[in-house]
Amino acid sequence: MAGDLSSTFPIEATVPLHYRIDDSGLVGDALARCDDLLSSVGEPHGNEAGKQLLSLYQSFDERTRAAFFDGLITRFGVDPSAVSLGDLFLRLNAAPGATGLLVRMREHLQNHKKWAPIARDLTDVLRLRFHRSVLNFQQIDLETPSPVLERLIESEAVHPINERREMARRLEADRRCYAFFHPAWPQEPLIFTEVALTRGIASAIQPILDPESPVADPRACDTAMFYSISNCQPGLRGFSFGNWLLNHAIAHLRAEMPWVRRFATISPIPGFRSWLSALAESRNESQDELLALCAHYLLRVKQGAEPADAVARFHLGNGARLHRLNPSSDLSAAGIRQSAGLTANYLYKLNELERNAETYRRSHEVLAIPKVARLASLALPLLSNPPLVA
Repeated sequence: MAGDLSSTFPIEATVPLHYRIDDSGLVGDALARCDDLLSSVGEPHGNEAGKQLLSLYQSFDERTRAAFFDGLITRFGVDPSAVSLGDLFLRLNAAPGATGLLVRMREHLQNHKKWAPIARDLTDVLRLRFHRSVLNFQQIDLETPSPVLERLIESEAVHPINERREMARRLEADRRCYAFFHPAWPQEPLIFTEVALTRGIASAIQPILDPESPVADPRACDTAMFYSISNCQPGLRGFSFGNWLLNHAIAHLRAEMPWVRRFATISPIPGFRSWLSALAESRNESQDELLALCAHYLLRVKQGAEPADAVARFHLGNGARLHRLNPSSDLSAAGIRQSAGLTANYLYKLNELERNAETYRRSHEVLAIPKVARLASLALPLLSNPPLVA
């Protein structure tokens, strides 16, 4: 917004005293740079103010950041019609290196209700900046720069990577890894997915994760198994990149390996164990009982109108179909704690994805093969006389 805002929002009148006299004066300096940025007409002056503001923000510790955010609320929250924080962030976004710092700033703002107006305006700007049409899709391989690989290792949220040897195995000839990057932030992956090339739909995760497993010939594989998808940027939480990434990955795999005919997942069921524990107290169940209860959970237990399980919501919303439940298929500590050792296969049949996604959007119907639906019906006697949970 053009014009000199200092007369409307003088620093002395708007910044609380204990913020103006912090040890270094950083907060007052940063708020003054905000004024400069908003009032600048000439581009060089605005760029210089933006660079100074970014440099100041990078030097803030947690206490100083809090004081700065409080100052923004006081300064720009008095009269919302006068100036928008969105204007500030749009101008700041033009400064070199601003993209990553704005993402970090949103991370710092999360879970603080009093700063919600700042987070809201910043989110609006980042949604424009990170529109999926501008993202760069890249395959990750053994030639990818080490800092990027290290970031993926840190960010893997489904099946943790404990050392570089495990990461290297996930990039061998029978594995694929794909990520989105922003062109203004090329060394920071936003989200990534990992794929195993297999013969048939995999029913267990351990063979896929085993760093000592033999490397299969990709030309002998007919199925691409998506076994992990992880966000790398907490500051972009809530941005829907996952379905777009899977669509790109499937298109890339089809072009590279036209003999691969099936696209499926081997997915955790992260809400199942907690639901099961709430159902009863403590006793071992047979695998048949666990499978029946899990089928019921995925098909019939709701969060509002949608399935209770977050992973199910994601894949069903993309047009996948629940294909199979696998007993004792993830015996890691996390697999047992969250999913009682079970995994689910979701099948991405390319000729029905759009139709299935529309059905899900309209009715939130859980599309599953008849075998899974029959399995869910076997849970009814268990629910009327619930078993006790181990």
